[in-house]
Amino acid sequence: YKLVFSKNGRYLASVGSEVARIWNTSDWSKESEWELEGTIRAVLFADNDRQLIVAGERDERGFLERWDWKTGNRLQSVSEVPRSVDSLGLSRDERLLVTASDAEQRIYTWSWPAGKSLQTISLDEEGSDPVLHPDGKLLLREVHAHAWRAERLGALPRDEDPKEAPKEAQDRSEEHHV
Repeated sequence: YKLVFSKNGRYLASVGSEVARIWNTSDWSKESEWELEGTIRAVLFADNDRQLIVAGERDERGFLERWDWKTGNRLQSVSEVPRSVDSLGLSRDERLLVTASDAEQRIYTWSWPAGKSLQTISLDEEGSDPVLHPDGKLLLREVHAHAWRAERLGALPRDEDPKEAPKEAQDRSEEHHV
């Protein structure tokens, strides 16, 4: 199971084993429950905690979906998702989504909620799940013990047209040792 609190702390999502449940944290009553397919690897709340973004692997393909958790209705299913989505990050303004695929050793940025792929960052070594700065302009990831890499992300195009954003990241990374 994957567990995540809503941003305001009023709800807890428990997602896994082909079911999603939302709990009210004030009295731990179940607010919502619906069925999901596939292996869930990442989940987070979005749209002022009214929606849930769920990602993982289904039928040997990755999936990235947006759900209205109160109704259990799927609002969006993003196509062209990598083989597996293992982690998610969302900027504070919710215009930029970051996904990571361990199988492909790549990080992807998406215009959100449009679901358009913006940028691909190839990883030359294994590392931890990426951490997105709230402003959506800086991505951190551990590259090995006592070292992390900072990737400066390109700005979102004004009209969110993925043709205007670079597909492969330019060399805008810095490595830091702690």
